[in-house]
Amino acid sequence: MVDAKSNDLPVSPIYSPSELNSFIRATQIKQNEKNVDIVFFGGEPTLNNKFISELIAEQDKEMNEFTIRYMLHTNGLLLKHIPETILYRLNAMVISINSLKIPPIHLYDSYFETILSSIRFIKRKNPIPIIGRFTITENTSLYTLVMQFHHFFDYVYWQIENCQQFNNYNSFYKSYTYDLKLLVNIWEDYLKKGIVLKLIPFLSCAFYRDKNIDTLKFLCGYNYNMLYIQTDGKCYSCAEDFLSNKNLIGTINTSINYPDFSIKNTRCNSCDYLSMCFGRCGRMHREFSDTHIFEYCKLNMTMFSYFKNNHERINSICRENKILTERMSFITDYTEYVP
Repeated sequence: MVDAKSNDLPVSPIYSPSELNSFIRATQIKQNEKNVDIVFFGGEPTLNNKFISELIAEQDKEMNEFTIRYMLHTNGLLLKHIPETILYRLNAMVISINSLKIPPIHLYDSYFETILSSIRFIKRKNPIPIIGRFTITENTSLYTLVMQFHHFFDYVYWQIENCQQFNNYNSFYKSYTYDLKLLVNIWEDYLKKGIVLKLIPFLSCAFYRDKNIDTLKFLCGYNYNMLYIQTDGKCYSCAEDFLSNKNLIGTINTSINYPDFSIKNTRCNSCDYLSMCFGRCGRMHREFSDTHIFEYCKLNMTMFSYFKNNHERINSICRENKILTERMSFITDYTEYVP
């Protein structure tokens, strides 16, 4: 996460909840959309519970014409201090796990226990879906992270770090795909026993099929229905890069304008896995070289090919074990969906 002070950004929003609501209303009317998903993101949003509480209270009074869902994206360290005015209004929560803080031994009284304690606290108060999110880098193990934490979350999701280049791609590819194959085998073994491990990338590839999805749009919402509002009121089409103006699309005091850029502008149109991947990341296609983009493609193709080649067999296992395959739209609205 970006440190606000060191990057000359306001620590707290310089706009009022009323100003933000006026912008949301104007944007939704322009898009002819009655549903609003608001994600409290950071930095760490629980450091400013006052603004969040005021925003929700004002929306309750002034924005009844919209259906609003709230999600908190947090590091999970301050959840025991979250006001009930926020907690009971949340529809879902994402807790980002910092793998560097997990000790190899003595898990008690550590970062690991703090996260588990936070999850237990939230579940006692409001049993909403809680998603565990990991950033996978060349220095982390996908298998280790997922196996260590998946028992404690309703869903688990991971994102391969977006970076300008890998230090040693060949080594990373071997490590990541090996871990991925281990997880796929474990996931299928559980499936045969009638148990579905809620690993979002696997669930999405195996079960998430919607003929109404526009395959020309990035599922993360990049450049068509997702915008990130910074504390200074500037609006961006991607939450990952707001220190430059590459993804700046306006401010809350002006209109926003999405650039004409979608999957049609990429080489993904001819990919056999388009209906699973949907381009992965829009910003990636605008800022990375074709060679680097294909490195991310290769990392995910192991997963895509497995689920595409075994689609009928997986569904047969589900039928035999009376497993109801679920539509994932609610959860995938809050994740990038594809690692």
